[in-house]
Amino acid sequence: MTNHKSLASLSARASAHRYTVREVLLLTVLGFAAVAISVTIALMDPAAALAVPESVLESAR
Repeated sequence: MTNHKSLASLSARASAHRYTVREVLLLTVLGFAAVAISVTIALMDPAAALAVPESVLESAR
């Protein structure tokens, strides 16, 4: 019975977790960085961003 109580309290603490300002800023910066990298690659070489490698096409035949 003690195990169930400890699991319940752990679950309650986990669900009550609030993100700190530092965590929110870090996730926001990482998200923007990922989008910026993707857009940069797509603008530099749109064909490569959308292309399927030749080996994948050959294995599908």
